[in-house]
Amino acid sequence: EVVDAWMALEVQSGYKEVSRLKSMKRPVAIAKWIWRARAPTWRPAIASLDQYGTSFLAWWTVLQPDWRLSDDKKSINVDATGEDWESLRKPGLNGLVSVVAALFYWGCAVQ
Repeated sequence: EVVDAWMALEVQSGYKEVSRLKSMKRPVAIAKWIWRARAPTWRPAIASLDQYGTSFLAWWTVLQPDWRLSDDKKSINVDATGEDWESLRKPGLNGLVSVVAALFYWGCAVQ
């Protein structure tokens, strides 16, 4: 479902980059992937699943719209609904594809 939703966003945007995601707290593995020109065959060495998961969740929290964050801005209020999602609507090379890649790398490391 994630890949289908991401592809629908890319098609809807005409494969054009609107703006980029924030890089603050982005997992190092994603920065390394970007430095490698997003090579589709490159895989990061993830030594600690716990550390990677913590890093991903910190980044994912930073990416959320303000209305979805807790009062202290440190966690996501998953029950919040019905608001504007434009801050996450980021097609293109510097957009949600990085989140999809991060989840892919996490899944590969679990196996």
